[in-house]
Amino acid sequence: MWTGIDIGSYSVKVVQVARASLIQPNAVKVIGAARWCFDAPEYDKTKQIGQETSPENELKNLDAVKNIRTAISKIFYSGGINPKRCIIGVGGREINLRTVLVPPVQGTQRLNKLMEYELGEMSSKSGADFYQDFSPLKFPQKKYPEMPVLIGLAKKAYLDERLKILVNTGISISDIYPEPIALLSALLTQNIVNPVEVAMLLDIGANNINVIIHQGGNLLFARNVSGGGAVFTQAIKDVMSISFAQAETLKLTETNLTMAHRSQANPINAAVLRAVGQIHSLFQSSLSFCHAQLKAEDIKVDRVLISGGGARIKGLTDHLTSILKCPTEAFNPFQTIDLSSLDETARQKVTEEPSDMVIALGLACTAMKKQTVKISFLPARLKKKKKFFQETVYFIAAIILITASIALLLFNVLKEQEHLKSEKEKINPLRAERKKLEESLRTAKQKKDALYNEYMAYFSEPEKKSFFANALMVISQLFPQNARLSEISLGKTSQINNKTVYESSAIIIKGQLADYMAQEEFRQFKNNINNNAIYPLIIRQEEEQLKEIKSGLLKGKWEFEVVIRKK
Repeated sequence: MWTGIDIGSYSVKVVQVARASLIQPNAVKVIGAARWCFDAPEYDKTKQIGQETSPENELKNLDAVKNIRTAISKIFYSGGINPKRCIIGVGGREINLRTVLVPPVQGTQRLNKLMEYELGEMSSKSGADFYQDFSPLKFPQKKYPEMPVLIGLAKKAYLDERLKILVNTGISISDIYPEPIALLSALLTQNIVNPVEVAMLLDIGANNINVIIHQGGNLLFARNVSGGGAVFTQAIKDVMSISFAQAETLKLTETNLTMAHRSQANPINAAVLRAVGQIHSLFQSSLSFCHAQLKAEDIKVDRVLISGGGARIKGLTDHLTSILKCPTEAFNPFQTIDLSSLDETARQKVTEEPSDMVIALGLACTAMKKQTVKISFLPARLKKKKKFFQETVYFIAAIILITASIALLLFNVLKEQEHLKSEKEKINPLRAERKKLEESLRTAKQKKDALYNEYMAYFSEPEKKSFFANALMVISQLFPQNARLSEISLGKTSQINNKTVYESSAIIIKGQLADYMAQEEFRQFKNNINNNAIYPLIIRQEEEQLKEIKSGLLKGKWEFEVVIRKK
């Protein structure tokens, strides 16, 4: 199971896929799909297709951050989609994809060293810090010995800011791909391009357009530029003197670019026609870049596919066919994918507007399907940190905590033992009293041995050790900030053959919450535990308590007790 997350200017789209068949490992089915829309800021009409935007500044906007967090919460924690194995798509000006030709080398290790040098040179010349990756391209028609390699660069400042927002939502991030790579993956799910045909796929988002050129399962060119559907909306807004939101509605309901309705007398159509002309320039420049980067002037596009929110404009494919002199059609990535696992509402939304979910589907499928081109921007520090915290830190913390407890008990026992010895020497004449003290000493030793045996027995089993360490890790991350922890114990116990036996997968947590936030904090804590993406835990309703403290120093606060178990 993998989850693709496409964060756009107006919405967040999520698609979750799983393997559809054990016999066909590349066959996938959609098991979850959702979209959460939010208001977008007014489009900057001074920016045209291909010009620079500033996604880094957008991320710093508090409203944008709130929109993303709200969307993630609604989709995953209210919508019932599992927030595990999430693949994030990134695009915009801060992401740069280009093809370079490098000398042919034998072996992956030599290629890695060569590209490490090349990427280092690029970073030093740019003067900025980047996350970098590369992937060799297959171009059988090349007439030169050099090897074409796709290079991906993502500015650290931009990506770190986006990661900060997403990590704080509680989802589990497995990887980060540039959106054009997701576009390739979505195209490969459909067998609609024949082996010799050259196809260009344009994904027209609100403020970005992703471009790939593809032939016979091979990626020839990838690019992402600023601009998109917001350019069309802004053109309508300027002509009609209306709000941006009203113009967006007119774009989808009143625009008709089919031959029968393509009249300059219609001000809406005329405004959109002028803006669409920029796509023709994008088509020509992308093809020129492809020729230059691959040193192949004979590459010609046989067909154009369009997707994204901008592809929903009525008659756009007809008009593009006319101005590009190339057959153009809308791309439906779900045409041959199993949607039977979706509920009726979700399935209807996907089938009504399939082109909107192309990037999200492609991101999820990129992790599941074997494809030759992959560019990953997942920071190495995030991989190491994730593995370190999951496998080491919390386990060590648990061992230290229990070892410290045992050490304290041993210290107290030894101290008591010394005291008993001293008293024994003082009361030699009183043999009865001496016998009593010796009995106390034996009891203390038995307690020490019992405690030590319990410790060794509990942590000698890998399952118990793994559960306790992972459960502590989840609790430490999700425990309410304003709550007070009063007790944590190893679950309920029972006596078997005069030995204390602890449950292998239960931890009891006790604490207090302030009055004004008790109900909400307690509910949120339970939901976070039950829905966390780190380790499968559950709090059963019959094993939870929340009650008000009626007396004492904590009067007026709320006390809770829960039993946390492994699912």
